[in-house]
Amino acid sequence: MERGLEIKIRRTKSKMTALELSRKLEISPTKLSLIENGHKTCPDHLYTKIRNILKNI
Repeated sequence: MERGLEIKIRRTKSKMTALELSRKLEISPTKLSLIENGHKTCPDHLYTKIRNILKNI
């Protein structure tokens, strides 16, 4: 599974909006959307941060 799709699935299962996650990550909602939809790659450090945020919900 692509990282972007995995992030989107985990985020929606956690009942977190894209806006909420982007604020926690300190990135724009547009950048998060691009990552989730596979138009931009997710750097390793950001992917780790996302997994940690979503794991703690």
